[in-house]
Amino acid sequence: MLAIMLIDTVDKTPLQETTYYQQMMDQVDTLQYMEDTLALTAGWAKANITPLQPLQIASYGLRRDFDGVHDSLFVRSFVFKSQKKKCALITMDLLIVPPTVAAIALPLLEKEGFGRDDVYFSATHSHNAAGGWAEGVAGRFLAGTFEEEYVHYIADNIVASVKNAEKNAAPFEIGFGKIKAANQVANRLIDGGKTDPYLRILKLKKNNGENAMIISYSAHPTCLAKKINYISCDYPGFLVDSLEKGGITNFAAFFAGAVGSMKPGETGTADFEKAVTIADSLEEKVAILNDSIQLEQPKELVSDFIPLYSRSAHLRISEELRIRPWVFNWLLGKQSPGISVFKIDNNVMIGTPCDFSGELMIPLDSLAKTRNINLQITSFNGAYLGYITPDQYYHLVKNETREMNWYGPYNGSYFSEIIEKILLKLD
Repeated sequence: MLAIMLIDTVDKTPLQETTYYQQMMDQVDTLQYMEDTLALTAGWAKANITPLQPLQIASYGLRRDFDGVHDSLFVRSFVFKSQKKKCALITMDLLIVPPTVAAIALPLLEKEGFGRDDVYFSATHSHNAAGGWAEGVAGRFLAGTFEEEYVHYIADNIVASVKNAEKNAAPFEIGFGKIKAANQVANRLIDGGKTDPYLRILKLKKNNGENAMIISYSAHPTCLAKKINYISCDYPGFLVDSLEKGGITNFAAFFAGAVGSMKPGETGTADFEKAVTIADSLEEKVAILNDSIQLEQPKELVSDFIPLYSRSAHLRISEELRIRPWVFNWLLGKQSPGISVFKIDNNVMIGTPCDFSGELMIPLDSLAKTRNINLQITSFNGAYLGYITPDQYYHLVKNETREMNWYGPYNGSYFSEIIEKILLKLD
């Protein structure tokens, strides 16, 4: 009786025959985007979210309270405005954007004039950032003991950074750059497998000369081993700090790219040395690319949040068996996932509620190129559905494709088709 209550068979209904697929495609097919073209301005700001009291570090299972702070954690925000619209791009030095934090921050941002369509979340995905933000039994394992005060602290500082970014918004120019950084990333799912090797930069420059960069890259920030029990941003934090202190830009923010299936390249020996080596290598590439990025006055602004229909949860315990969805939802909580969209001129950012695989990025980047779109796909947009990986790997008995592939099968094809349709709608 207990087994019947807790365990079910894996649902292998073909993607195109599912109700959720039809609902999602019907929704995307009806999308219509009208660009706002009036007097665009942009501003940016950051706020410190380093915990004030010791708590556990998120990731790698249960960990003790941190031993100290190696480098501070921040939330970094950009606000883009026209006479009719404004939207915020927000990234934070955390493992993910916790749904508990998003649930508090979104109503607060709405009071400031930012609806759900106007808020684009991401994270740096450091595996040595603070936890304390996940509820429930599974949340305890993922991020340590729930600390409600810290959740509110993060949310309040998100709002503070957005408000400050809006205050300093000014006319600006924008440009995009992309450079290959293949040595700093590798496929962690398949030995010698494909990678998304590109470092992508959206560069902004105000009329007063102040400039900023939105940077995305696909290598997992897992340079620091579990034994390193110090708060740290890993290589993304070292990279943005170096860019700012080195005078390459006044302000930099890292948005985790298609980090699913991607690990840091084998550079440096271990831990902090490895993180610094990767950050230094990427900084050199940013410096090379920086002066060649052509800037133009922006003319079009679009933002959206598209609710995501999905299969019920599939936390598998074998090839054919899964725990029942109600058990999964009890362990991790129900969420309201979606796809985030941000477009300024021909620069497009797509935010996903997952670890989105770098292998899936490759064909999507090629499609974007044929449409004259500069594409950045980012992960962790305020909900978390686990890993989205290519369908051919679904049966591999590995962490990404078994324990952390929560809503398959066929999600690689599903997410790819959704993003393809969105790109065509934005063209």
